[in-house]
Amino acid sequence: MPVRPMVAGFLKVTTAAGVPVAARARLLVGTLDQALGLMFRLRMPAHALLFLLVPAREVTIHMWFVFFPIDVLWLDEQKRVVRTMTLRPWQVAPQVRAQYVLELPIGAIRQAGIVKGETLVFDSGTVA
Repeated sequence: MPVRPMVAGFLKVTTAAGVPVAARARLLVGTLDQALGLMFRLRMPAHALLFLLVPAREVTIHMWFVFFPIDVLWLDEQKRVVRTMTLRPWQVAPQVRAQYVLELPIGAIRQAGIVKGETLVFDSGTVA
């Protein structure tokens, strides 16, 4: 299924059941924004980061120059969770095929009860 065109901005992310995952997720579509991600920040910003990968591909997440732990979700083209992981500073995650990668504050995966196979929903109309 083709990816619906998305523009950079903020989205609300929930589970299909409506459980909040990220009240505000900044959508990163540009190469430079995606390359920098959370690098060189001293703490997690007030929003999550959502990477849109077009086309879907094998992607490796690294924590070089990220000085705090985060939770990461890899999603396929249908926004189904294909992998969850908590990453710590200087750690490198294995390659995972994904259309989207969502970087969240540590504990967000457990708090929302997200498991592999769950579908997420992006909503640009209800961002706080």
